Amino acid sequence: MIGLDPGSARIKVLQLKHSGGQVSIHEKVIFTTPPGAFINGKPANWEKLTEQLKRVRKQFNWSGLKVNLCLNNRASYMRTVIMPPLRKNQLIKAMHREAEKHFPLNIEEAVVSFVSTGPGRAGNGQPVREYLLAAVEKKVADAYCNLLAEAGFIPVGIETAPPALLRSLEHSISNKNPRISTAPEQIRLLLDIGYRSAILIHLSNNYYRFHRVLDIGLNHFVQALQVTQNSKTSGPSERDIFSKTSLEEKGLLEPAGKLARSIAQSLEYWFEKEGLTEADYPPLEVSGGGIFIPGLPVYLKSELAMNLILHNSLRTIKGTLNPKTRLRNQEGAFFNFAHGLALRGWIK
Repeated sequence: MIGLDPGSARIKVLQLKHSGGQVSIHEKVIFTTPPGAFINGKPANWEKLTEQLKRVRKQFNWSGLKVNLCLNNRASYMRTVIMPPLRKNQLIKAMHREAEKHFPLNIEEAVVSFVSTGPGRAGNGQPVREYLLAAVEKKVADAYCNLLAEAGFIPVGIETAPPALLRSLEHSISNKNPRISTAPEQIRLLLDIGYRSAILIHLSNNYYRFHRVLDIGLNHFVQALQVTQNSKTSGPSERDIFSKTSLEEKGLLEPAGKLARSIAQSLEYWFEKEGLTEADYPPLEVSGGGIFIPGLPVYLKSELAMNLILHNSLRTIKGTLNPKTRLRNQEGAFFNFAHGLALRGWIK
């Protein structure tokens, strides 16, 4: 499958191949998202986006055109649900009732899906399973599918960000990164800073435990810089954001502080719920375009009192360039979701 991650700032497309027991890259491309392509996570600027995707389809040697697509966090609803053992038809009905209860949607006009994230924890000792339940308006799902179809691709699967991210992380776990925590609980924490939001996800013993979408991303740093520069016209460029000037000089301490506080509050809640202490904290794996703002990793490390590791989803895949090069590490940090989508359905 082709994994396609339509981000607000960049669109990432990746196709892998599996041969001789090894996974390698077949094709990949990353390009700037056309202005106004998405509004509140929903496709808007159809013409320019379709043209871009048509060029990508024609200029690269894709093996088939079937695509798994990742929905924008702001276009969908998600929550964790714990269920007792149920037959498949009972489970589907129960999940639709849960979606109707918790999501502000007309379930008759929505697409509802769920995925098991491992054994749950019940106070009475009865066996339960934990699921990640997601729903999206059918018209939004149709809009994404129609967009791909107009560009000549074949939409096969649509999913929310956490399952794609989990699949990418599970694949990297199998490669036994020596820098990842080897604590008994095998805890992993990943922060991916996108353009409009960030996602923080917590795994324990290779199972999903929690995730939180943080309402702060690269765009908030751009807005803060715009205020500092008092620019009301063209606004700051990416070059300004990624200059080596300190966070304080650029006026970016406020969004950096908000991000650090959101992470700290989430970790405090999660670790208290799990009965763990700060001594159990693993390194915080980081990725996404926002993490490359100069000074931000050092600031987060200091505020959170945690070590940070750059998560490169392409690091161990055959056919990549030297993983020690800065360019390759940066590029791989953008492909987490596309990587997980490309793995969907054919590898564990």
